[in-house]
Amino acid sequence: MLLIIGQTISSAGNAVAPIAIAFAVLQLTGSARDLGLVVAGRSAALAVCVLFGGVLADRIPRQAVLIGGALIAGVSEAATAALLLSHTARIGEVAALQVVNGATSAFVFPAAQGALPQSVSAEHLHRANVVSRMCGNATSILGAAAGGILVAAAGPGWAVAGDSATFFASAAFFGLLRLTRITRGASEAETGTETGAAEKSGIFHELAVGWADFRSRTWLWSIVLQFCFVNVAIGGVVDVLGPLTAKVDLGGAHAWGLIMSAFSAGFLAGGLLASRLRYVRRPLLIATFGSLFMGPFLALIAIPAVLPVLCLGSFAAGIGTEVFGVEWSVTLQRQVPADRLARVVSYDMLGSIVCLPLGQAVIGIVQSAIGLRTSVLICVGLAVVPSLAVLGVRDVRTLPGETRQPAAT
Repeated sequence: MLLIIGQTISSAGNAVAPIAIAFAVLQLTGSARDLGLVVAGRSAALAVCVLFGGVLADRIPRQAVLIGGALIAGVSEAATAALLLSHTARIGEVAALQVVNGATSAFVFPAAQGALPQSVSAEHLHRANVVSRMCGNATSILGAAAGGILVAAAGPGWAVAGDSATFFASAAFFGLLRLTRITRGASEAETGTETGAAEKSGIFHELAVGWADFRSRTWLWSIVLQFCFVNVAIGGVVDVLGPLTAKVDLGGAHAWGLIMSAFSAGFLAGGLLASRLRYVRRPLLIATFGSLFMGPFLALIAIPAVLPVLCLGSFAAGIGTEVFGVEWSVTLQRQVPADRLARVVSYDMLGSIVCLPLGQAVIGIVQSAIGLRTSVLICVGLAVVPSLAVLGVRDVRTLPGETRQPAAT
């Protein structure tokens, strides 16, 4: 429960931060290209560091990784807030601090994914994933709305300061965790590595073991390849083109905050739906259909539709995204050995975001060349076509799930 509380608190701040950073950059330079470069820098740091984050989370206590990452993220956001509030911020400084923040996420996310199965029994794993995600999503609803209001009323600096405080609070809760121990080396022995070798091996050996697990599962690398493109589309619109659309056509930060709140509300509704699924015979098939909900939402931004319709589309996209997220997380945790889970999660994360920095950096330039609407429509194609294509993979359609008990009423 302490793990979920810590993640929930940071989720509230993380809902505020993208809105605050986006409008801080637009306030500093007014350039979609600059905004794209800032968010690309954060994503690039995440991509560069995530494999090492997975190895670290499998080598040392995951609690230590969670605490250290939260503290460093808190410091980086506090420094960003100080620059913005003192009106001394420069675009290069903001970008550099976002790089630091992205690097910390590369260590915290695999550690958190690996720590969750250590904190609950196997029969409660699915429910723990649902509760964890629902708590985070519930706070994100208020966080995104509050972010838009706070940016509009007091400026982005105070919003970033609030995000910083949530990281420090999360570190305090992570410090109280009590995780069960896992046995290292057993699963390496199953694949031909001597028992105990993982304790003596170097980083590159452990990366090789994780890679062998990753590439041996067709369903895994196929969906990761899908999201290599899908996340470019989502990142390009949500981080760059969406805020620009809100500024030009919808009245600014307040409108974008409402749209992102609706997205988070969809997450909450999707979590409730996932918790009520009694029998999921083909979890990845359901997950993939869920991912297709993003396309219509992005298309509404391209129009752009009126604010209530955009919020409705955002809500539906959130439902589909959350159904995907629950089924994907539980499938990984059930199919991958516990002592290699963080490494496999890191390969999942790397593959899913490897093209994201380039896409975020380029989308502002593309928008300047071909226009805002056409750029968003390109992102629609990137979201929909790979999601349809992955349905052709047999393992995605047929990988069986486990029978689940009905949720308590």
